[in-house]
Amino acid sequence: MENIAKRFNTAKRALFNKLYSDLNEKQREAIFTVDGPLLVLAGAGSGKTTVLVRRIGFIIRYGDAYNFEHTEDMISEQDVLAMEAAINYPNELVEKFLEKYRVSPCPPWAVLAITFTNKAANEMKERLAKLNIENASEIWAGTFHSICVKILRRFGERIGYGSDFTIYDTDDVKKLISNI
Repeated sequence: MENIAKRFNTAKRALFNKLYSDLNEKQREAIFTVDGPLLVLAGAGSGKTTVLVRRIGFIIRYGDAYNFEHTEDMISEQDVLAMEAAINYPNELVEKFLEKYRVSPCPPWAVLAITFTNKAANEMKERLAKLNIENASEIWAGTFHSICVKILRRFGERIGYGSDFTIYDTDDVKKLISNI
């Protein structure tokens, strides 16, 4: 008979794969890879934003639960039987069930998601809001420029700037020079 840890870990991964069964294998791999940086390189319309948003949700909700290897001293036969039975639950119940086994989840305020355009940043923020993550508004998501402004407004006094500074674009600079 297989040991209970192996059965438990196999059933746990099957549940996560069920939750993300609408994605392909590479997309699921990206979502379940939570340690360190990850490059998602794919063509337009291939689901990059979907993967990134769902990966952020996964890291906040479950941490490294997919990859964590539970050992026999951490679980009981009842845990294994419950995990194996959960495969028949609807996804909403599977999500709640798996939260019990989260491993080092990341707080929303510690997530930084940067994109290049305002349109992409707004899309990402809208999708993150739909994930029903507690304190999702604390996720640092935006363009390079908007994130840098947010950092300067919050922490600028540490380098001698107040939070009420103004950023000039090219037209503003031209007007200022003309006025001078």
